[in-house]
Amino acid sequence: MKLDISLYIPVYNGESTIESVLKSALNLDPGPSEIIVINDGSTDNTLEILNKYKEQIKIITNNKNEGLAFCRNVGMNNGSNNLIASIDSDVEVSKTWLKDLNETINNTFKIMTPEEVQDLIDQSIEVAINQHNRNASMISMALGFCFMGAFVDGLFRVLGIVPPFMGLDVSIIPEIAKHWTA
Repeated sequence: MKLDISLYIPVYNGESTIESVLKSALNLDPGPSEIIVINDGSTDNTLEILNKYKEQIKIITNNKNEGLAFCRNVGMNNGSNNLIASIDSDVEVSKTWLKDLNETINNTFKIMTPEEVQDLIDQSIEVAINQHNRNASMISMALGFCFMGAFVDGLFRVLGIVPPFMGLDVSIIPEIAKHWTA
C-alpha cells in the first residue's frame, strides 16, 4: 500500500549517506506514492548511486549547486500529491515514520475542500458583520441618548427648569431665550 504523499530528498555530495537513506525511504510501510531526489549538482558519486534506484525514484539533477532552499522548492514544485514530506540526505527514517506522520496529520488537521473553505469564510464574514452591526447599534444608541439628553437639557433651560441634580447656573437662560425669540 502507498500513501498519497510525495517524499522528496535534497542531496549534495551525499555519497556516504544517500544509499542508506534511500533504502530506509524505500522500506517505509506504507510508503509514499513517489520519492523525488533532487541532486544539487553533486561532484562526487551521488548521481551514480541514485541511478541504481532510478526505477523506484524520480531523480532531478541541478546543473550546479543551487543550495538547500532551491532544492526544497524544486521538491515541493515537483510533488504530485497534496501532502509532501521531506527528509535530508543524512536521515534514515523508521519503517513506520510516514504512517505515523500521516496519522498525526489526519488526527490533527482536516484538509478542507474549496467549498468548506468558502463556507468558513462566509461564516467569518457573517460573524464580523453581526459584530459590526451590534457595535454600530450600541454607538448609535449612545449618540442618541447624548443628543436626547442635550435636547432635554436645552429644553429645560429654555423653560427655566433646571433639575436640582444638575447644579447648573440658570441665570444665563433668559439671555439665551432672548436670542431664540428675536
